[in-house]
Amino acid sequence: MAHGAQAGVYVLACGLDAGSVAGLENTAEDQARWHEAHLREMNGGEQSVQEQAREAERESQRATAVRKVTQQWARLGFAQAKFASEFWYVTPSRLGLKTKGEVSDLRITEMPERQPIAELDKPLIAYLPSSQDAPLAEFETEIRRHVAKGANLDRSHALIRAVMNGVTSEAHLGLLVRMGANPSGADEHGETALHATAHLIGGHEATRAGAVTAAKTLVGLGANPSAKNVYGDTALHAVLKQMRHYKDFDGAFGGLKERHWQLGRDDEKQSYQLLLVLLDPTQRAELIGGVLTPRQDYRLRFYAETRGDMARDSAPEFQTRVPLPSEHMDFEVPMWTYIPKSVRAEEVYKSFVYGWIQVLEAIKEIHSPRANHHAQALPTIDAVTRELLQGRYRYDDRYTNFFLGHGGKVEFAIDGLLDLTEASEEFFDVYFGDYASEGASDEYEALPEHPLDDCWDFVRYHFLGPKGEVRKGPFE
Repeated sequence: MAHGAQAGVYVLACGLDAGSVAGLENTAEDQARWHEAHLREMNGGEQSVQEQAREAERESQRATAVRKVTQQWARLGFAQAKFASEFWYVTPSRLGLKTKGEVSDLRITEMPERQPIAELDKPLIAYLPSSQDAPLAEFETEIRRHVAKGANLDRSHALIRAVMNGVTSEAHLGLLVRMGANPSGADEHGETALHATAHLIGGHEATRAGAVTAAKTLVGLGANPSAKNVYGDTALHAVLKQMRHYKDFDGAFGGLKERHWQLGRDDEKQSYQLLLVLLDPTQRAELIGGVLTPRQDYRLRFYAETRGDMARDSAPEFQTRVPLPSEHMDFEVPMWTYIPKSVRAEEVYKSFVYGWIQVLEAIKEIHSPRANHHAQALPTIDAVTRELLQGRYRYDDRYTNFFLGHGGKVEFAIDGLLDLTEASEEFFDVYFGDYASEGASDEYEALPEHPLDDCWDFVRYHFLGPKGEVRKGPFE
């Protein structure tokens, strides 16, 4: 049993240290059976009826033993971490001692077993991986031939397998549905063809584009985007999980996507298009400017307003033509460290600092206009630049031109604002409480939750472009 004392959470990997429990030990017979199975796999043999019966009996013994051990831990308050997980956990508040009767009906979830493939379906399943580039006429001929010989499109999960193998065109998928494939049909794990699109977003550009095409086609054919797999995930959640996996992988290997952008690649576009397709119409309509969820918009507006006001109120005093140490600005000017060191230099002049302040004020004006008759807009690079140069309110062109002419960019401020908004663990920074309007936190909590509330990379992409186009600060 492993435990995390600091978090107060205890985790158990059931059965891993249970070698002394009858049914869970690895016997000499088990080892011989595994060796036979390995040889059989190498030589293409099949299990005899006696071997199948022996394996079924052993698995039944093991399942009984696992349940017995698990019930003992459940009596102490342990619960299964998630669907089909072998890990069980308990928090201090749940520690206790239950009776055997209280855990007699304990539900232990297990991953459903894949059903054996029907013999009549095997030729169809073998064909699908090679059909990705097949002309429609050829594809139709082959599918009809296999169906005529007894293949069943739903039983074989042909639509799911087709998408998984890159068969994503509207014509090909439409043909399968017209021939009887259920667009919302699910396999033993609850995965649908829409879920299968998540597995394509790590492929090449054509593969990723195919995922978007497939999703649009399937939704148009009646596929249910709200269908959940055994883990409780819709297709949208499956895509978000896959994106998180690739993001973690990317981070572990030093930011591959940033280097890809430098080669002119955009590996994110299709993933975000896929997210939009998989949102239900109501969720899609809730996105402000097609990008921000209501909660993201509220948070971003709060930080745009407070940092804009702070920048204006805390503008440092300069003597004429006398620069100040840049490090002094770290504590006086909001988000100063989001300007790369090579740009802000060791000493800075008033015009550069005041130019930066005007950028923050312009972002505030774009996202939270002072006048009611001015419409709120997304603080994109173009929108903020336009506001500075041709804005609703007068900005000092001398400061703007000096800042932009000496390496300054509005991108730095947008990057800082997004990073600050995403990273803040609480909605309001306590030490900036003077800027918080009363009841704002309650207003925020009253806003509807949205599947993309935590997907700030989606926002960053639409504001600043693909990863790597704008270096992410701060630059300490």
